[in-house]
Amino acid sequence: MTRIISVTSGTGGAGKTFLCIDLALALAGLGRRVVILDCASDTDNVHARLNIPRDACLEDVLDGRAGIAELPSRHPSGVEIIAAHPGVERLAMPDGGRSGSVLSDESVMHGAESILIDSSSCNPRAVVAFCQLSTEVILLLHPDTGAQAENYALLKILLLNGFGGRVSIVVNKVDDLASGERLFEEFRKTVLHYLALELSLMEVIISDPSVRLAASSQQSPLQVFPHSAAVASVRAIAGQIGRDEHDQGDALTVGQFWGTYARLVQTSLIVAGQLPIRDQEDGETSARLSETDSGNADDRIDADRGLAGISDILAAFDHERIRNPAGDAEDELYAIRREDGSSLICAWHE
Repeated sequence: MTRIISVTSGTGGAGKTFLCIDLALALAGLGRRVVILDCASDTDNVHARLNIPRDACLEDVLDGRAGIAELPSRHPSGVEIIAAHPGVERLAMPDGGRSGSVLSDESVMHGAESILIDSSSCNPRAVVAFCQLSTEVILLLHPDTGAQAENYALLKILLLNGFGGRVSIVVNKVDDLASGERLFEEFRKTVLHYLALELSLMEVIISDPSVRLAASSQQSPLQVFPHSAAVASVRAIAGQIGRDEHDQGDALTVGQFWGTYARLVQTSLIVAGQLPIRDQEDGETSARLSETDSGNADDRIDADRGLAGISDILAAFDHERIRNPAGDAEDELYAIRREDGSSLICAWHE
């Protein structure tokens, strides 16, 4: 059985690559077979951080320059790393499914107990597709301005597009435990109230200079600072994953994984429609905000719009802010006009 975990965030700089690498090493230390999918769209993030060469990337396989068996690089810890750049973009093209057909069902990832996905710098549609492929998502919160709004937007779009896995929260880069717990609780209440989704806190990682020092030496904190506070937190996360008997889904191969990704990333996203919103008066969940009579909840918007959060949505369409009929000043409503003249109502919580 394979457990697929997307380590993600709505913004850059949250620490996704650090957590993905050190979590993989910690799980390997517990005797588990772990694969990291390095899906960063601009560089080989994981290989660079660990200072290990790669023999092939996904595009080499797609172009016939390498076989699937040459794809994984192996770290001394036993962790296998698959470099997807720039094949991630290739599979998103209209002929991506045909390109992906060269990926046979050879069992490169078969037998892996955990697959960790680092989608740093990927376009928003790719991030959503990787999350949809996952049995669970680890969402990184950090205290930078605007980060929680983008994380909220990512969760909302995942739910609108049928994500049914589990979402766990790791708070990173905070000054102390209390600050991290407050940040999580504020975000948890907002998500529960407006999306009717309960979140769990996996761990709070306090700002630790060892993370930056290790990165500058192209090593992981777990390798060079094994007794640091950040590493202790990552080991705690690995322990939770190791103890958890969460349903991991069926085992899959490289071909199955990337074939499913190609299909998902080419599918249009739903970015507005009925949202489960907790009723202000009696606490029950209701789909109170929908779209106007001129549209329907199944209407889809092209994936190439690049929609990650409300700012992207509003930039892509003519829109106007409207008065909230429910009277909640914190819940902003926008009327988004489509090219055919019809409108959608989009709810947003600041």
